[in-house]
Formats: sequence, structure tokens, C-alpha cells
Amino acid sequence: MYIEKGELAAAEALNRQVLNEATSDDFAVMADAMLNAAELSRLKGDFHEALNKLDRLQQKSADNGQTLAPELIWNMHTERARNFAGLDFVPQARHEFDAALLTAETARRSFIKDYDRLTYVSQLRNVYQSYVAFLIDRKLTGEALAVAESSHARLLAEKLNRTQERSSFSGFASIARARNAVILSYFTAPLRSYMWVTTASRSEVFENDGEAAQ
Repeated sequence: MYIEKGELAAAEALNRQVLNEATSDDFAVMADAMLNAAELSRLKGDFHEALNKLDRLQQKSADNGQTLAPELIWNMHTERARNFAGLDFVPQARHEFDAALLTAETARRSFIKDYDRLTYVSQLRNVYQSYVAFLIDRKLTGEALAVAESSHARLLAEKLNRTQERSSFSGFASIARARNAVILSYFTAPLRSYMWVTTASRSEVFENDGEAAQ
């Protein structure tokens, strides 16, 4: 909550207290706190330190013989991706975003309760939002559209309890060409929302106010 409110000093103090009080029997709690510490470093702009903290978390789990929960694994991939994005390491960031989505899709099959799936969808939406924003910032408009539509498809697949395939820009362009039409696509997020206008030959994106401004 402190992180969401931008009160990083308070968040650091509380997270440090958790790390100091956690024992070896509380590895899940410690792991979450170490992930928080990496996020706090990133939010302060120290991307290399954040990546080092993520490496230490992974090493600690290996040293203790701990198996990380799938949710923690995909959050680690996402956090690495955000740091690589901050460093403008484009291939590495894309690799980590894709790894996060793959881990989440694999973990989905183990969810039985509706509550677990609803929580999963909510958390996964944050991954998609970061991925779409990252691609748009690099002018990768068509690929951002494909990821955004994959997010919509995954949500629909969850409601129907099915798997889904990744969309592609070429698919949208083909539909536009076959029907001599212009396709409008939307993707909303708290801070930045987007609208794509796709024709037979190209896709252009326009940025709109985020959900928080509505």
C-alpha cells in the first residue's frame, strides 16, 4: 500500500522490519520482502541494484532448497523485465516478459478455486500493462497491439476455462484487408490507455487518459 501511494521511505522501513524479523521457517514471507526490496530499488532508479537483489533472492532459494511459488516466479520475471526496460535492454526485457506470461499460463492449470483464478487474472493484468507500455515506448506498435489483444483473449479464455493463442498484427491487417475495414482496438490501464487504428497495411496507436483519470 505504501508503494502504491508513492511513500517509498515508509515502504522501505516496513519492508526492512519484515526482513529483520523473518526466520528461515518463513521463507515465503522473506521471499516476498526481498521482491519488494528489488521493486523499491527500481522505483528509486537503481536498476542494477534491483537486479542484484533479484539474483540474491534466486540464489537464496537455491541454497535453502526452496521451491519458489509460480506466482513469485512470474513476479520475479516481471520485475526483471521492468528493470531491463529501465536500462533499455530491449531483448532481455522482452525475454523476461515472455517468461512471466509462460510461467503464469503453466501455473493456471493448477488453479481449481474460482478465487484463485480471479486473483490470477488481476495480477496477470499488471504484467500485460507493463509489457504493452514497454513496447509502445519503443515504437513497436504492432507488437504492442498483439500483446494487448492476447490479454483480452486470455481474460475471455479464463471465463470459458480454455487456453488461448497469442494474437498477431498480421491477423488484424488481414481482417482489415479482407473486409476493406478499419479496426479499432482498445487497452485500458490505470495510468495510460491506448487505442489502435489498424488498416490493411499499418497500425497506429493513440494514447488516452488512464483509468485513474476517469
